[in-house]
Amino acid sequence: METSAATASSSRPRALDEPTLCAAFRRTVAERGDAVALRTPGGDVEVTWREYAARAADYAAGLAALGVEAGDTVAIMLTNRPEFHLVDCAAMHLRAVPFSVYNSSSPEQLEYLLGDAGNRVVICERTFLDRVLAARAVCPAVEHVVVVDGDGAQDTLTLDDLVARGEPGFDAEAAVRAVAPDDLLTLIYTSGTTGPPKGVPLTHSNLVFQLNALRRAGLVKEDDRVLLPLPLHHVYPFVGMLASLLFGLPIILPQALTGPQMVRALHGPLDEHASASAVGAPTSESAPSTAPAPAPRPDVASIPTPPAPAPVPLDSRALAARGLEKELRGDHDGALADLRAALVAEPDAERRQGIRNLLQLLDAPR
Repeated sequence: METSAATASSSRPRALDEPTLCAAFRRTVAERGDAVALRTPGGDVEVTWREYAARAADYAAGLAALGVEAGDTVAIMLTNRPEFHLVDCAAMHLRAVPFSVYNSSSPEQLEYLLGDAGNRVVICERTFLDRVLAARAVCPAVEHVVVVDGDGAQDTLTLDDLVARGEPGFDAEAAVRAVAPDDLLTLIYTSGTTGPPKGVPLTHSNLVFQLNALRRAGLVKEDDRVLLPLPLHHVYPFVGMLASLLFGLPIILPQALTGPQMVRALHGPLDEHASASAVGAPTSESAPSTAPAPAPRPDVASIPTPPAPAPVPLDSRALAARGLEKELRGDHDGALADLRAALVAEPDAERRQGIRNLLQLLDAPR
């Protein structure tokens, strides 16, 4: 059943009441089935919520056929592409624990991560395949490598191979009902700047609580589009990705943080969503629904980089937004300082709790 933006944005999303991300996802699919869930710039790739659910279920069946069970880890080494979201959701359906690997990881770093996580399956793309295969050679636990844009060479599987291995009768709804709030949702591996990377476990209830806090803090609106250019091994864009499951927000994957690609993504024709919020640079501010339609634009490549934004008042909302922008730019200490200042400046108790939750999330062991 397709739901209009007016209806969806007029009340609190019912998916926020679900105890797990999987249950929230299925609720969103039921309510927004034909709306766009994932989109690349220019609409070259668009995936509706209904298609998202169907493909995630197919991939979940395939992963189950490979032996992935509740509590098993699944490594993902992908750029920001639609397949990341689909296979991550598929693993969640099995009560498995998907985790993202830094795309810059060397074979030696991969060896450590895969050995620490003990995963049997790695999902990657061809760009990273040589490094993954080098790590697999010294990681006996790794049994299967799925290459999302591969051809099945070098003892790997394609996504079509994965789907073909699945049992036709796989019951995605039953799998979702088995997922519990205290089940592990993911591991967020730290960058390793102060020693070997450490996997920080997050449960479904952890993230459901955080996403409800984001809404209470007014940082997410039901009519947003989520511009998600940052790598998903970082916890903040990962939370942005999961926010879409609860709020039914379309995710746009521009594959770049600045310049014409961002402009092209922000001006995409998603008529059912009137505003855009970016998990990205400070120049990518929300575009209000009352804004006039953009004038005919020149070729995307000729669009200049926007000027720096004017200074904003240092109220609690502005401080919190600036703190998150600093985190995205790698200024972790500056981000924490701004969020702590926002906590002091915020008079509303519920919003203060939302800011505290963000501080706890960003100040987790790195």
